Amino acid sequence: MNEMGNKKSASPSPLLRSDRLDGNTFDFVEKKGSLSTQVNRFLRSIGIVSFYRRSNGDSQTLWRGQSCHFPISPSAHTRILKGNIRSNDELVIKYTTDLLKKARAFGFDRLDGARLPDLPLLALLQHNLVATPLLDVTVDPLTALLMASQGVAKAEDGVLLALEAPECSIDQFDDSDFESVYTKIINTGEIFRYKAPYVTSRLRIQRGSFLIGPVRDDATSTIGLGSASPEDGKDRLKKLVGDTISEKRGRRIELLEEPLLINVPSKYKEEVDLWIRTKAELSDIYIYPEPISSRFAVEFLPENGRNSPWKLGVDGLGG
Repeated sequence: MNEMGNKKSASPSPLLRSDRLDGNTFDFVEKKGSLSTQVNRFLRSIGIVSFYRRSNGDSQTLWRGQSCHFPISPSAHTRILKGNIRSNDELVIKYTTDLLKKARAFGFDRLDGARLPDLPLLALLQHNLVATPLLDVTVDPLTALLMASQGVAKAEDGVLLALEAPECSIDQFDDSDFESVYTKIINTGEIFRYKAPYVTSRLRIQRGSFLIGPVRDDATSTIGLGSASPEDGKDRLKKLVGDTISEKRGRRIELLEEPLLINVPSKYKEEVDLWIRTKAELSDIYIYPEPISSRFAVEFLPENGRNSPWKLGVDGLGG
């Protein structure tokens, strides 16, 4: 693991409870002209940002698509919150340790004759809709856009998160136990990127990796991602994209000094979804292939998903 700096973690803070992202996102294009014209401008602008390159040229852009209705939060944080528990890093460790113990008891850690270490097992569980402390991201903006436009309620705005990949990373074959890894993350106070080995076809098809960070609330996330203000984000995009948005010539700027939260209006979703399906040949069926095949998975997976409240028992373990 590459530990960056020696920053001490702040005191644990409670998870966000009812915060929405609506007030922290910004419209990518001006809402002028017909709906089709707006959608075309929106997609062209996505393309320009997708090929954005820092002045030093060594960064990588990560994307995430989700609903505006919830903060940017690992599903484990949401599940702990649904149990009416004010979460902190200690509880994340307890929750995840308990989850891993149960997953191993039912044999989900066996793959091609190998016993998966904690992090690859969490990656496998995460891509089968189990609530883990890993936050899904992808290098593919179209996959993220599909999740923002097709993966949430049509009447609800989606959001695209665009950010530079963290400098801190975890080796894909790290076989350390989760508590050891997470303790190092807490001690650095940084967000780390984890590129898991090939534990599921979903991971490769989605070109996915994960972010993992300590519990740190801000206006938009529960791992302290932070984000540009809507006004600042819009200003940066106008300067970079130029005539696509403002009829003025674009110029070189550092776009992603802070993560951008780009609004995906609900009225765009039908046309965006159709464009992705027909032009990029992406669909939910393609990016969500077959799940874990196990008689135990039928009940285990949904019972340990984001929407299943986690309760802290008297013995300190969840259930």
